[in-house]
Amino acid sequence: MAITKIQSESLNLADTYDFTGTVTGAGESNTPAFSAHRTSAQTLGSAGSVNKMIMNVEDYDTDSAYDTSNGRFTVPTGKGGKYHFDIVTNPYEVSNNSMTYTRTQIYVNGSNEIFGDIKYPSDTGSYHAGVMSVDINLSAGDYVEFYSRIGASGSHRLEGGKAYNRITGHKVVSS
Repeated sequence: MAITKIQSESLNLADTYDFTGTVTGAGESNTPAFSAHRTSAQTLGSAGSVNKMIMNVEDYDTDSAYDTSNGRFTVPTGKGGKYHFDIVTNPYEVSNNSMTYTRTQIYVNGSNEIFGDIKYPSDTGSYHAGVMSVDINLSAGDYVEFYSRIGASGSHRLEGGKAYNRITGHKVVSS
């Protein structure tokens, strides 16, 4: 890097400076990254059961790492590290307006790793939105799946549309 002029008290920002070197390791690209949502309703089954949420349309997927057929994100080869996921769910209790909680669960390699509850002790109803943000350390080949469970006396489903149910994820830092 060549500096054309230095003043004793500071650099003069009006001067021009030529940089001819190379910078390496100066940041992450935050890929892989994906965002997916539902376009139509997905029936999730009866109350209390844990059911996989499958977002069937991708808004973007930089590394083809999210599979819309099975709702699974798989860390590509050489892309291990810390990942950030945002999950927005808005399950609908179909039959009798009695939902008391929603639970979003994240499975890593088939095991329930993380869950977040949203409880409604005094207010029951048909819809209850939930938002969950998590950071997870993942290695290449690890896969992540997203599940929903509600407390109600009937069955439930996910509605279609980006505003109702979506999942986004991206790599934050390398391992």
